[in-house]
Amino acid sequence: MTKEIRASKRCKDHALRLRNKDTFGTDILSEIFVELLKNSLLTAEKMLVRYFDYMLIRIVAMMRSKEI
Repeated sequence: MTKEIRASKRCKDHALRLRNKDTFGTDILSEIFVELLKNSLLTAEKMLVRYFDYMLIRIVAMMRSKEI
């Protein structure tokens, strides 16, 4: 096995472990990490935008809940 294949397999295993924690933010970050290892920069960039959108929505929701 080449180093790249082993690194990709380790990363996928890590992503699966993180996904099992059932946390959306961690799940997206692990997928972004996998895409970066596969040199899919465009896909990783799109996923980062999705992650930041999610975090922004979450922050706004927390701020609104404290106002009520």
